[in-house]
Amino acid sequence: MLIPWSRAISEVLRANLAALYPGILRQVGVRPLYANFWVTTRCSGRCQTCTQWRQPAVDEMNTPETREAILCLKKAGAAIIYFVGGDVFLREDIFELIRFAEQIGLRTHLTLNAFTVTAEVARALRATRVASIHLSLDALSADFDRIRGTKDASGKVLKALRLLQEGGPSSIRLGLTSTIMKRTIPTVPDVVRFALANRLTVFFNLINFTHHFFATEFSRQEYELSAEDKTALAALVSWLKQKRIEYPHLMPRLDHLDWIRAYFDDRHQRQTPCFQTLLKICVLPNGDVRPCCSMETAGNLRTQAMEDILTSEPYIALIQKALAKDCPGCSCRYTINLDVSPGSWVRELRQRTKMALR
Repeated sequence: MLIPWSRAISEVLRANLAALYPGILRQVGVRPLYANFWVTTRCSGRCQTCTQWRQPAVDEMNTPETREAILCLKKAGAAIIYFVGGDVFLREDIFELIRFAEQIGLRTHLTLNAFTVTAEVARALRATRVASIHLSLDALSADFDRIRGTKDASGKVLKALRLLQEGGPSSIRLGLTSTIMKRTIPTVPDVVRFALANRLTVFFNLINFTHHFFATEFSRQEYELSAEDKTALAALVSWLKQKRIEYPHLMPRLDHLDWIRAYFDDRHQRQTPCFQTLLKICVLPNGDVRPCCSMETAGNLRTQAMEDILTSEPYIALIQKALAKDCPGCSCRYTINLDVSPGSWVRELRQRTKMALR
C-alpha cells in the first residue's frame, strides 16, 4: 500500500502550520502518519551504542494487547509501521503481528541486526508483504564485531542477506543501514560500494547519545569529532553525494546527505523546524507512547485509549517542546522525511545539476 499524495501533502501542511503557529496545535490536531513500534527490547546483539540489552526485561504487551495497539495506530491515522527492537525475532509472535498489520492496511518495514535470521525466518519473511528490510552493517571488517559485541557480526549480516535473496526476486526491497560515527567514517565507503554493487538501498543512521536506548558513553565519544575527523567527514559526504548522482534510486537524497555534516556540528539544528513529533509516534513494548523516541512517555495503551493520549496535556506539551526545539536533540533529520517537500526537490535538482557539470 502506497501513501496517497493527498494524505502525505495534507500532513506536511499540518506540520508546517503547527510549527509556524504552535498555539493552534489543538485545532489542527495530531494524526501520526507513521509509527516506530518497539516490539521488544530483548536483543541478540551486545552493541556498545545501545543500552537495551543491559537493562532488565521489559513487561512486554502480549499478542492480543500488541494487536490492539497496532489497530489503535491504524485508527489514529498511521499508514506505515516500522517494527523495531531489540531483535524482533525474539518475539515468537512477530510474524502474526506483521500479518495483522498488513491485513488492516498498514505498510510494514523492518530494520534488523540479522543475527537470528535463519533459512526458516528468511522464507517466512519472503512470504509476507513487508515493503522493505534494512540490515544494520557499519563495516565489513572485524571492527564491526567490536561495535556490535558479536563475533563475526558482518559475516552474519551477509549470510542473512544471502538467505533473503534466495529463491529469486521478491517484492521486499532489501537494503543496508550504516551508522556514521567517528570510527566508521573510513569504513562507510566499503559498505556503500558493496550495497550498490548488489542493488541494495542505502540508509544512514547518525550516532546518537540522547535517545533513551542509545545514551551510552561510547555513543557520546563517537559523536565528538576532531577537526581532522570533520575534514574526513566532509570528504565522505562529498563522495556520498556523487554516489547519489550515479545511483539516485539507491542512495539517500542530497539534502539528507548534507544534513550529516550539519548534525555533527550541532545535533539540535535549532534553525531548522522539527516536524517529527507531528508525523510519527513511538510505541514501546510495554505500551508506553511517546511523540519522539528521545522524549518522555506521555501515556500508556494498557490504561488509556490512543485518542485520549494524543489529545492529552502531556502529549501536546511534548510536541510543543519539540517544535520549540526544547528537547534533548536527536539524529532524526528535522527536515520533512516524506519526500514531498517541494523545497527539498528544488535543492536536489540544483545540486545534481551543479555536480553533473563539474
